[in-house]
Amino acid sequence: ACGHSGFWILYHRSFLITREFSGAVSLKTWMKARLKGKPVDFSPEEIEGAMMGLARELARLHRARCYVRTLYGKNILARRSEDGRVELALCDVPRLWWFRGTGLSFGLASMDLACLDKWARQVFGPRTRLAFLKAYLEKLGEGPPLRRWVRRILRQRDRLRHATFLGRASRRIKKAMKRIGLGNYWPF
Repeated sequence: ACGHSGFWILYHRSFLITREFSGAVSLKTWMKARLKGKPVDFSPEEIEGAMMGLARELARLHRARCYVRTLYGKNILARRSEDGRVELALCDVPRLWWFRGTGLSFGLASMDLACLDKWARQVFGPRTRLAFLKAYLEKLGEGPPLRRWVRRILRQRDRLRHATFLGRASRRIKKAMKRIGLGNYWPF
């Protein structure tokens, strides 16, 4: 994991955290192999159980005012632990933000959940994803009502999937910035 402190391209501090997580596969890779009918190391039930643990850990991070901002399936690694359980680890989180404020950032918290739901909707049904959100909210213990969380997450997920006007515009701007060599400075 690496990250920086600052705004957009104006960084004043950076960090790099490394840890070996051998024998792991990203959730995106696991999902693609499963959809293609290839043998996979973990059953959907095992991943679902690990995801419920992730829901509580994510709520703990958000209570500490820490937001991942890139919580995609490709950035979550899964492996089997020595005792046979599936364990998850985050990787490649360069946009990690810590806030010193006292209140929950509903927008950033729901964006983390939308990033995760972008992947999860291809693997799990609505009931499982709703159970994840309820486990998250139970541990979080603050924020707006469930209905407002669901609306915001779905709206942000559709933007991430480029299914909205803003999502499509964002993708076009990002492609243009990459063409002129400024792709590393894309803040969204």
